[in-house]
Amino acid sequence: MLAAGCERPRTELIVRVESEVAWGPGQRVQSVLLTVRRGSAAGPLRSVRTTVLGTGTDRQSLPLLVGVLPGDDTDTPVWIEALGCGDPNGCTPSVAIVAQRAVVRFTRGQTEEVPLLLASACVGVMQGGVL
Repeated sequence: MLAAGCERPRTELIVRVESEVAWGPGQRVQSVLLTVRRGSAAGPLRSVRTTVLGTGTDRQSLPLLVGVLPGDDTDTPVWIEALGCGDPNGCTPSVAIVAQRAVVRFTRGQTEEVPLLLASACVGVMQGGVL
């Protein structure tokens, strides 16, 4: 039996990665490398994961949805980067086909969506010496 009033709304971010660039096996974007850091691009690493794109076993289709929980700190923003990689094993920012970044904050008791679009207009565009 559940006690009334014991539920608390969840504080989380749902990162939604989509792509205008062709993706999947043999396509321009074959994987997405998603990095989450605390505070900024130079902040402490919270998580990093490579997702191979496509259909079938061990592959994921887009949109890619990834949950990010705040841990003990809901006040410090998080820096999120999605790299569209031309290799199924991931990539670095210097060789990524396309990148999208965001700095966002958690809202206590709210689930917020963070849309990241790997836009065709951003293919090969450098920002601050990094793709």
